[in-house]
Amino acid sequence: MQIVVQEGRAVLSLVAPIQVYDDSLRSQTVAEFSEDIKAYYRDFELVRIEAREGQLEIQPVDVASIFWVEKGRRYQLKTNV
Repeated sequence: MQIVVQEGRAVLSLVAPIQVYDDSLRSQTVAEFSEDIKAYYRDFELVRIEAREGQLEIQPVDVASIFWVEKGRRYQLKTNV
């Protein structure tokens, strides 16, 4: 089992709108947004997405699509088996 992390800027489309907070702690409802994200894959399957420097975690079941605008670094995490 290997976990690969892909970083970069992407447009995320969500299955259902969610409430997120901006820098001023104002709430807004979004169904699609463009952010710098980290996408975690395990054996080519999406397992987790982090946005806003880890402050927002999105589960794969909530993601309708990911469109990569700019891919950053890609690396593999060490796992103890």
